[in-house]
Amino acid sequence: MKCPHCHNEVKDEARYCPHCGYHLHEQKPSIPVYRYVIGAVAVVVFIFYTLAMTMLNQYFIKPQISNTIGTTVKGEGTFLKSYTSLDEFNKAFDNADKFISPIKDYNQSLSKTYGLTFTTSYTFRYYSNENLKVKIINKAIINKDVSLEIVREYDRTKTYDEEMLTLSKSGCLLFDDLKMKDLKPYILKMTTKKTYQSLLNAFEEKRTLFENKEGLGHYGVGAYLEGGSLVYYPDGQSYRSVLEIYKNKNYRLAR
Repeated sequence: MKCPHCHNEVKDEARYCPHCGYHLHEQKPSIPVYRYVIGAVAVVVFIFYTLAMTMLNQYFIKPQISNTIGTTVKGEGTFLKSYTSLDEFNKAFDNADKFISPIKDYNQSLSKTYGLTFTTSYTFRYYSNENLKVKIINKAIINKDVSLEIVREYDRTKTYDEEMLTLSKSGCLLFDDLKMKDLKPYILKMTTKKTYQSLLNAFEEKRTLFENKEGLGHYGVGAYLEGGSLVYYPDGQSYRSVLEIYKNKNYRLAR
């Protein structure tokens, strides 16, 4: 055979080349340890990637949403998607009008009851069990200091159907201004005369605190009764009075 180094002829059984001393049977260099490490890391990364994709497909990738809303509402259900306008919700489902129509009737009833023009915003949250959670916010400006907000929230499972009405009046300087008696026509549409009078009676107990400017923290001072509250807050050089009324409804909109 020939020496791979000097290319002279040497005997097959020779261990070294007699011409240049080259080690004819030297073992090939072993693979460096770092290459084994890189290979092991690659295997681990592949395993984690496979597991991550499996979990992603199982828990996070949402199923295809049907273009119609059925009647199944049992169980918790998995949140699929939210819609923030009537138009968006209507385009998503062929039978959306079944749910939109009573909402429009409800909004019109508020305008008729209060004689006000409301601006409305919506949130529809749709779930895998075809449950639908709806939030409707109606806002109206009565004058530069007074506003009315009515928030209606309900779901198709009839777990809840609630309405919160908030009448806010700013620019108050005197304690009697905070009672909002000048807004009584609106208040008596929000709640009963008895409830309003009970709030006024409890609120009157805060007069001394107001006159002494005591207890005027971030959370305000006022009366809290079951079903409503009347609270005032510091607001620059004046005060803001907020009447809140809470109501449980009759699930009429929860189709």
